[in-house]
Parts: sequence; structure tokens; C-alpha cells
Amino acid sequence: MANKRIQGDPAKAIGYLRVSTDRQELGPDAQRKAIERWAAASGVTVAAWFSEVVSGGADIDERAALLDA
Repeated sequence: MANKRIQGDPAKAIGYLRVSTDRQELGPDAQRKAIERWAAASGVTVAAWFSEVVSGGADIDERAALLDA
């Protein structure tokens, strides 16, 4: 899969949250809060959020939410 660089507005971001289990220490809520803190400190608006439960070792084509993001 070739990398495509899409230019956009640097003041907007897409939030992607991924966990591999429901018991992961830094679950979706902690990840979202960290992204929200970073965005606020950086003057960035999170335009959309995507989340999924999938192994970190999963191939890219097994990560539907990442592909949607």
C-alpha cells in the first residue's frame, strides 16, 4: 500500500483511538482525553473521532476505523 500524503488544514485533526482489549490500562477514554488536551494546547480542532478494538499486530486492512479516518 503506497503512502498518500493529503494536505489539509493544520488546525484540524482526526482522533483515532485503538485498544486491543477492554481491560487495557489506557483505554479509549484516557486516549481521548490526552488527544483533547494536546489539541487544546496546540490550537487544533478535532474534526472527527474514530475508535476500534483491534490487536496492535493487526494488518492495516483489518483496521476499518483507521482506514475510515
